[in-house]
Amino acid sequence: MAEYDTKKEQLLEELKRLSGLELQLSEEAASDEDLRALRLLCDAARYYGSRESVILRWITGGLSEDAFHALAARLHIDMEEPLIFCYIELDSDADAEVLQVLRQALADRRGRMVLQLGEKSVAVIVPAKKKAAGEQRKIAENILSMLNTELIRARVALSRPVQHMDRLPEALRESTEAMRIGRRYYPDRLIDAADALGEGRLFYTLPCETGVDYLREILSDKFQAGESHAFEGDLLRTAEAFLANDLNIAETARTLHVHRNTLIYRLDQIRNETGLDIRRFEDAMRYRLCALVLCGSGPVSS
Repeated sequence: MAEYDTKKEQLLEELKRLSGLELQLSEEAASDEDLRALRLLCDAARYYGSRESVILRWITGGLSEDAFHALAARLHIDMEEPLIFCYIELDSDADAEVLQVLRQALADRRGRMVLQLGEKSVAVIVPAKKKAAGEQRKIAENILSMLNTELIRARVALSRPVQHMDRLPEALRESTEAMRIGRRYYPDRLIDAADALGEGRLFYTLPCETGVDYLREILSDKFQAGESHAFEGDLLRTAEAFLANDLNIAETARTLHVHRNTLIYRLDQIRNETGLDIRRFEDAMRYRLCALVLCGSGPVSS
């Protein structure tokens, strides 16, 4: 009898945690039937009325605002808690093994959640600390490191900090857009932040024809589609490093681990193929903008 009472109390507590329901059972009820019914209720609450299930349906449009608020009150969800929202896209399907890895490392009773959004997409929601500069990026880096350990390739996008549970659907839209912009304009990155998209956000909103016109104006007859290598491979990496080092030849050569003369030769190649001498600030800026346009529209002929 003591063992039955212990199991009953455990199941009642689990049901309360999952659904917010508080049940009282009659002492005359058959113990086996009690436990079986409680297990079924817990299973139903876990899959259809759990905190994770409710929030998943809310952010994906499966619940009205009124229904979400009613369920949130029943489940004692803190609507005012600041959150960090991470949207993750995997190179492979988000199967049970991947979700298990994420949940074991991240999901717990302190408010962290791992939600499957699609075959290759997952959301991770983490309560934010009040004063932790760079906390979002650190969490994203930890997620990538953990997945890499399991040989799982992924890319992470971050929304702006979420100050209210009602803003989670907006956070999902914002982070998926950041992912699209990042994949197009910053393909070498693995973390895209909605508040750090730079020129990519601007070019993403421009019509393709505007970018093509810009290429034709700046590059003129110096650029032929399929014949220039100035915006790919070693030349592109050289230019990006040169810009990142404030057009400093010595620092760029050290960063790329190449001889100074090799760097100068590559800069001359870029000038010969594009007409842009990126040792000059204005030409460096134009080269950068042309590279971004090409990321979004692909090579075009003049």
